Amino acid sequence: SKKPPAGAESPPPAIKKEAKPELRQEAKTEVKPEPKAEAKAEVKPPVKPHGRVFLAASESGLIPIACHEAHVPKFSTGAPCLALAPVGTELRLESGALARVTGTGPAACGGGQALVVEAPAEALRGHATAPSDPSFVETVPPSTPADAAEAAPADMLARIATAVATDYPALGDTKGLQLHQWSEIDLDGDGKPEGVASVTLPGASAEDDAPPAFAGLYLVPAVEGARPRKIKGDPGAGVQYTVLGVVDLDADGRPELWLNSYDDDGFAWSIEQHGSAQLTELGRWRCDS
Repeated sequence: SKKPPAGAESPPPAIKKEAKPELRQEAKTEVKPEPKAEAKAEVKPPVKPHGRVFLAASESGLIPIACHEAHVPKFSTGAPCLALAPVGTELRLESGALARVTGTGPAACGGGQALVVEAPAEALRGHATAPSDPSFVETVPPSTPADAAEAAPADMLARIATAVATDYPALGDTKGLQLHQWSEIDLDGDGKPEGVASVTLPGASAEDDAPPAFAGLYLVPAVEGARPRKIKGDPGAGVQYTVLGVVDLDADGRPELWLNSYDDDGFAWSIEQHGSAQLTELGRWRCDS
């Protein structure tokens, strides 16, 4: 064989490359997070109906006039008021005696249902309250027109007569306006009682039983010189009004008025809320003669 010429280097021997094993990429399995358990809504026990109820007493039982459902909260009348005094509830009668509810039955007048209670018939007079705490009711002592004239400020009737003439010019001369009742009641809870006047203007007929040309209630603000404002009544309606008391059904310190309205056909008790304008009726019970 031929030898390489002197001084020439031999090429290095070929190096064999080792084959590298192929790396297989294993498919990655996506691990999904386990679904979170939905938070269960807290189941609250049903709210037991509770609140204050004002009722009229009659031979058939106690008829709810108005109530305040404190668990809602809202004013109501009728069946929701009955639900606030279930069987076994103790109520307070006007006499101060307690009476336990034993069921319900038809009301003697006015329709609807009444609470039947354990009490003698002669004790079912006037009003009743549930719960048995009577502190949310305050009665206005009965008075005569002479009592009202003595209790009211000297110029009050003249001021109201001017207000009636302004409100209803068609009535003509209102100088014959009569003051039927005068009450001082803190209706807005500010510690300053407002005056509430029940007034009537006799009609043109000279008959004793003729309906008045106008009858209504006027509110006299506890501000010197303030104009009396009509809160209930209309000309020719034939309905007259007496304030029997106040009732704070919703315990807000601003009591509602308890009224007796009457005409030739009967009478009605109502609970009325005082606002910026006229009264808003919350409930009524009427008996026709």
